[in-house]
Amino acid sequence: MGRELADVAELLLGMRSQRRYLLLDTIARTRRSTVFHAIDQLLAREVALKVQHDSDDETVWRVIAEAQAMARFDDPNIVRVHDFGRHEGWLYLVMELCDENVETWRRGRPWADVLDQLVEAGRGLAAVHAAGLVHADVKPENIFVKDGAAKIGDFGLVTSPGWSTRISGTLGYIAPEVADGRQSAASDVFAFACTVWACLVGRPPFGEPPPGADTSAGALVLVERARAGAFGELDRAAAPPPRAIIAALRRALQPDPERRPALDGLLAQLEALRSAGALGRWVWTLRLDAR
Repeated sequence: MGRELADVAELLLGMRSQRRYLLLDTIARTRRSTVFHAIDQLLAREVALKVQHDSDDETVWRVIAEAQAMARFDDPNIVRVHDFGRHEGWLYLVMELCDENVETWRRGRPWADVLDQLVEAGRGLAAVHAAGLVHADVKPENIFVKDGAAKIGDFGLVTSPGWSTRISGTLGYIAPEVADGRQSAASDVFAFACTVWACLVGRPPFGEPPPGADTSAGALVLVERARAGAFGELDRAAAPPPRAIIAALRRALQPDPERRPALDGLLAQLEALRSAGALGRWVWTLRLDAR
């Protein structure tokens, strides 16, 4: 059974007696965990402290896997892990504190600035792939901004490529093959392309699950839309990105993982389209349409 937020806070406040972590505020809360803004009093720095609500064997295994995966990297585009442990049976993970996630950061900003940050986070994801891992939960809420730098974080579902009996990921960002039990770097490419689309257009490429649908039914609907290439309408976006960028994302959202570009290739293409030449062509097209 999960524990209530007040219980989590009460127990963790006891960590003050260790002269180590002082909780300041709640950053985020999900069904599985709560993330606090805290101070590491020993090292005199602000941190993000993630506490798991459950302590069953599977949760313990996943938190250890998350901590070990993050600890493998010293990369400017990956959130760093500082500490991991238990306090009175509670599992906690101490990480680098970021300013906000890209889902909130992007609002009101030009598409080109948002794309710059996403490409930067994509380099962190490429490092994850180079280490032989699959992030398995790429989405706007798991890309963070700190001092102007973008970082990929939340490795709670990290895994190795291969077959699985469990569907991992977030509705709207799950590749069709993941629903069939296959996870790979190509699945992350699909989720990354969904993330870029959602941040530039304002919603995921295949829309939202039907109102009232449970998680399983919603996942099935969105996966079938992805298999069919049933993209959402772009004309409802307030300031849609250049068509060439949408075309590049569509290629990365192919239902067949073998037909998607490698992540490095997608990042290079997005960087090229971000250039002044691509922007100039888009402005010129808009002017023609206005005549």
